[in-house]
Amino acid sequence: VLADDHQLVGEGVAALLRASGWQVQLVHDGEAAMCECRTLKYQVAIVDVAMPRMDGFELLHAVRAERIDIPFVFLSMHSDPIVIRRAMENGALGYVSKSMA
Repeated sequence: VLADDHQLVGEGVAALLRASGWQVQLVHDGEAAMCECRTLKYQVAIVDVAMPRMDGFELLHAVRAERIDIPFVFLSMHSDPIVIRRAMENGALGYVSKSMA
């Protein structure tokens, strides 16, 4: 599942993943991502930090509270080391800046 509130970025990342053979469900807010995580078994959740209706950190906590076993990778424009450290300390598998090629 890929959750990003920027449609252009989300569609671009989804296209790259699909071209690599991944099946991708793109959603545009945290609540929709939570519904997807409850409904289907995904191999990974790629989520933006800042999203409407539930940000990436809230989503990570909600998924863990419901004992849904899915690795999280954050994909975000935020490159502040404090945000990255917060993601990793909260159990994210990885953190990718949107500014990276």
